[in-house]
Amino acid sequence: MNSTEIKIAIRMTNHREMFDRIVKRVRAELDSPDSVEFIFCSSNEEFASAGSDVEIVSCYKFTPEILSGLSGLKWLHFGATGVDGILFSELVESDVILTKAVGFHSKVTAEHAFAMMLYFERRFAESIKFKESKKWSQREIALQNGTLRGKSLGILGFGAVGQALAEMATVLGMNASVASRSSKPSDTLTHVNRVFPLTELNELIAQSDYFAVCVPLTNETRGLINRERLSFMKESAIIINVARGAIIDESALYEALSQKKIAGAGLDVFAVEPLPEDSPL
Repeated sequence: MNSTEIKIAIRMTNHREMFDRIVKRVRAELDSPDSVEFIFCSSNEEFASAGSDVEIVSCYKFTPEILSGLSGLKWLHFGATGVDGILFSELVESDVILTKAVGFHSKVTAEHAFAMMLYFERRFAESIKFKESKKWSQREIALQNGTLRGKSLGILGFGAVGQALAEMATVLGMNASVASRSSKPSDTLTHVNRVFPLTELNELIAQSDYFAVCVPLTNETRGLINRERLSFMKESAIIINVARGAIIDESALYEALSQKKIAGAGLDVFAVEPLPEDSPL
């Protein structure tokens, strides 16, 4: 090893074969690949003891204990979009540069959100129920079926996922509007009918047939969708959450669902994961 070599510790996979594939792709992008040493870490213990001369780390999980063992760390790349789970004080107050994987799963997350919308709109639950009961109830299902075309989609947050949702909504004939901190008018954004400031979020919620939560979890957004906000939803409306569970007040959401104040919820995330067995949700 020469004095100019850079050490990169990678804790993205437990499998050596996958690690080798990652390294091969990264080396192909480097001007001087021989000047970089990649360290395979298959456990948090190996990760924490990778050495004080490690300058770059790429991982999905990061703790104060790991940071304390990497005194030479300069750059932490987090392999997911949300970093709320690793913003502990020691890292925030350090000089370590933090980057994240922005936008790499925006399309599939948007597709997942639409899968949940179609689940409700096309009455998949009823279809499965009738199938399991061995009943032919085609007419009963057909009378309840709807279409996304012409429905209004409210999007909270206009990052990569929110933009992908708006684009897909346009293709499906939906009318997409967004609530965002951005002050850009709707005519400067593609696939959006209207941009609401966050101060008018309740108005967006009230007009939406589907309301999708796509913002990161911050002190500002924690519990943002509370009992009051949920009260603005139509009784026929569906809320979709593909962001973070703690953005929605889950007790208020359960109350709204159980009292049929809203029609349903498609939840990809929860405040506590995995969802506790005693959770009413």
